[in-house]
Amino acid sequence: MKLFGKLIIMIRFIKYKLVGLVSRLSIRQAIILGFLIRFVIMPITGHWDLTSLNVVASTLIKESFLSKGIYNYDIAIYPPFTYWLLALWQIIIRPFVAADFYSWLKVDELYSFYNPHVFRYFFLLKIPHLLFDVGILVLLVKFFS
Repeated sequence: MKLFGKLIIMIRFIKYKLVGLVSRLSIRQAIILGFLIRFVIMPITGHWDLTSLNVVASTLIKESFLSKGIYNYDIAIYPPFTYWLLALWQIIIRPFVAADFYSWLKVDELYSFYNPHVFRYFFLLKIPHLLFDVGILVLLVKFFS
């Protein structure tokens, strides 16, 4: 119980300091800080959606971009354009991934962390999402200015 109480106090202190820091930043500084935090977190976090979407996209690369075989997967619930974009991204990042990339996509989430390239893979697979975040940021800045 003592440890839990100290943890809560520490979290409140950090939250108080962060709110104070962020409230003193300009919009530009806050955006830069947000991107820096995002770049730090990108390689060390993952979710099964990230790998499952890319498993379906990798099927398009192996078969054909016009393949309807992607819907043989239970996890293929998005429109084809989503998988086409992800497959195109996999073709772009192919020089930066190891030979085990496609087999890594199919490994259970907990076992995927045993791969020595896991942090690079997570980072590379999240870059398209970062590009969409930048697009949303531009739209929000235009909307509110």
